[in-house]
This record gives sequence, C-alpha cells and structure tokens, in this order.
Amino acid sequence: MLNPEGAHSEYPDGIFQQQKPDYYSTQRTQQPKFEIANYVAAESKLVPRRFATLDAARTSGLPFMIRSEHPQEYDGVSGLLSSYLVDSRWLNVAQEVCEEVGYQPKWHQLEQADYSGNPWWHIYNQIMIQIPTIDQTELEDMLPRLDRKKILRYAELLDIDPDSFMQDISYSYWEYIDGYNRTIVGDNSVPGRYHVFTLRNERNTTRINKYCIIENGRILYIGPYGMKGFTRPFRAGALDAIRLYEEVAQLDRFSRDNRPIMEMQAPLGNPEANVFLQYHRGVDIQPATFTLERPREAGEIEAVYCRGATRPEGETLHLHFPGYYDTPLHIQPQEAAYDMSDDNIYSEIMLRRRRLQLLDSAMHSIAFHATVGHWQRSLLFKTPLAISVKSKDMKRIALSEEQKQSIRETGIVPTVRLSVTSDGRKAYIKQVG
Repeated sequence: MLNPEGAHSEYPDGIFQQQKPDYYSTQRTQQPKFEIANYVAAESKLVPRRFATLDAARTSGLPFMIRSEHPQEYDGVSGLLSSYLVDSRWLNVAQEVCEEVGYQPKWHQLEQADYSGNPWWHIYNQIMIQIPTIDQTELEDMLPRLDRKKILRYAELLDIDPDSFMQDISYSYWEYIDGYNRTIVGDNSVPGRYHVFTLRNERNTTRINKYCIIENGRILYIGPYGMKGFTRPFRAGALDAIRLYEEVAQLDRFSRDNRPIMEMQAPLGNPEANVFLQYHRGVDIQPATFTLERPREAGEIEAVYCRGATRPEGETLHLHFPGYYDTPLHIQPQEAAYDMSDDNIYSEIMLRRRRLQLLDSAMHSIAFHATVGHWQRSLLFKTPLAISVKSKDMKRIALSEEQKQSIRETGIVPTVRLSVTSDGRKAYIKQVG
C-alpha cells in the first residue's frame, strides 16, 4: 500500500505466492526497450513518443534519440551498446569536427584505437553529420561498428560468435525529452526503501547529480554534495518516480518478486513529471528477517554502504579477486567478488552470477559515480548483496604472502573466506580464512 508520501511501506501483495514466469524473460523480444515501452504506454503510463522509422523521427522536427536494442538488454549486461542523441547542437558539433578531420570515416583507425580515443570520436561525428539524409539501413549497419571492440570482448568472454550477436542489434527512435534523467531501484530486502538517482548534466545549465535513499517517504541519505541543488520540486519528482516505479513494476507482464532497475525522464521545466523510459530486470526480493543490533565482534568491519540481507546468523562466502596481479579473467562460479580489473564487461557478465559484490568506496564516491554510469549502478544492484567498506578497511581483507607468491608462480588467484552479516541497513564483514 502507498503511504501519504507516495512510497510503499510494504512489498506488493502476493509476492510470496506462486508467480507466473516473467513475460519478457520467457518471450524474448528483439527490441525490449521499444516493445516494453509500447506495453507500458498501453497501460496508460506516460512514455515518450516513439517513431516507427528514422525518417519519421527526422520529419517530426523534434530532437530524438537513437536507442540501441538487443534481446539481452532486458536482463543482461548494461552499457554494452551505445545510444545517440540527435539535435541541432550535436549536429553543429559534428559539423565542426568533420570540417577539421574530414567527412569520410576511417574505420581502420577505429580498429587500432582505444574505445574512447580520437578515432572513435571522429567516426561518431562523421556518422552523425549524415543523419539528416542517410538511409536507415545504412545507418544501422554502421552504428554497431562503433561498439565493435566491446562486442568482441563480450563474445570472447562468453565464447559466442560476435557476428551472430551483431545480427541481433537494432535501433529504435524516440522523442528526446530534455531534462532530468532518473534511475529508480526498489530495495530487495527493506520494504518501502528506494534508491533514486537523478542526473542533469548539460552545457550552460546547473548540474544535478544526486543519489537519494528514501524510505517510506523520508530521505535517509542524499549525495554527493548534500542537499545542494535538491529543491522542493526535485524531492517531489523523486517521490513521483517511486509512484510510477511501483505502478509499472506491478503490471501483469512483470514478476512482482523482482526489484527492477527502472529509468525515467522528467522535462526540464517540470522535474515532478516523470515518464517511463526503460525496465531492466533486477534481483528478486529477499526480505530481511532480523535487525542487526549487536556490537561488532573482534575483527569485524562495519560497512559504509549495504543493500540486501543475509540470514540472522550471517553467511560465509568465498571471496574472489578477479584481475589480481593482472591474472586472466574467466567466467566461473563466484559466490562473492572484489573486482581488481577495469574490465567492465567482465564485471557486468559476472554480477548476475554472484551472491555478493564487495566495494571499497566511501558513500560520497558511491553517490557520485553511480549517478553518472550504468556500470557503477550495476555493481550496486545486480547482486542480491552489495557491500562497501572504507579503502583502509579493505586492506584487512587480504591474501597471505604465501598466496600472493602462489599467484605469481601459477597465475591462479585463490579465494578467502568472508563472514557477512547484513540486515539491509547495516552490515559487518570479517575475513575468517
């Protein structure tokens, strides 16, 4: 039920009853963003205008988004494929770039460059400058090539054919609503608690970059930078996002025992008016059954951030250190992990295979980075448990010198045993072997 502030004080009715399978997990769709948006719109929820074709988007005279689509995007990795904004400002930027570097893409340079390097930026703009006239088929043949390096890494890790994966890439065309981007995640262990991210980062405007933890209508945390820039309309917008989140999450085609990662947009002049953008499957509800009130035991570290609950007596998990000493990364079972590699694609693949994701960031850093990036949010919300401790405390969770020497000799990274106790609001961890 909704309390007066608009947030649920308990989980939706019926979540512990036998649930029918989530529709979009069993009926795979080629364009999950587009087709789910159509479904949500048919249920009388606000969704941006969608265009059937590139030409329809162009002739509308509106700014629009070219959004990537792939069957795995509903419940798979985030950030693998790029989406693109088309408006007069970005077309002007593309014109300036092309006047300097030329109008014809040099694809061989992209193959040799880092994803974020100048060749990528040049070719991206050389494609964008063609948007007013290019054929849709030709455009959709070119755009995946901008993401090819990430796709190749993804395919390598999963041992799949990259060309087959690329054949399933498509694009949908959406009206662009200039304003505030929000991501909302319902907590999987504390009913009535929501994680709300708001981002506004455009030229010549005030930057809004906020992570709010809201429980039963009360703001428990807001950062980075505290309340700065978080005016009454933005608070109202966050609460309205929670309302829309629950209305969408309880539609018939979605599993009620799942807490999705849901994206919305609010217009620049009206931060309270959220419209639905995307449903990305999250983790299932596992309510906390106790309150962690005892003092810390010897050797225990108190987390600065936690989400998800353990059993009252705690759990002991094997903690992996993927990427330690630049060791090769493998797709393998992992109860818990502290990533020591900057391979975001590997982490994205592995997150849904783990019980616990361990981080070593202060709350300010978590709030800043999770607001601006898919991958950082994935680290917080794609495992049943997510815990962060201070960097100095993470040094107490360590491999022995003998284990480190073994890594240098064999290239195999051992695990340590980690005791974890969490009630979803407070958590202790301790290395026990």
